[in-house]
Amino acid sequence: MLAVALGMLLAGCANTKFATLTDGACKAFPRPVYQIKGATRYDQKWADETTEVGVAGCGWKRPEHRPAYLNPMPVKAPAVIAAPQPASPLVIVPQPAPKKPTLRERLRRLRQKI
Repeated sequence: MLAVALGMLLAGCANTKFATLTDGACKAFPRPVYQIKGATRYDQKWADETTEVGVAGCGWKRPEHRPAYLNPMPVKAPAVIAAPQPASPLVIVPQPAPKKPTLRERLRRLRQKI
């Protein structure tokens, strides 16, 4: 009797598809038609693992190679030609801000005024 019970319990492990009611796990997410390119390494790893689970558990066919038209086109910055600037005869050099007197100097001045 124990062997029969174990046999029934282990029979679900021998199946290559997910053992769910009416194959619900495979209908939970769609099969990708083309290869997925993630924006980051984390995204790519998640996409690869999800696809492999679908191939192994749901019996999906592997995704086809990604067509070139799905890849984003590089954005070119418009060429900007700067007009020549006239030479300035007078160059203004900014003066450094005056140094704030320390507390000791302020107390010394106050003492001299008294």
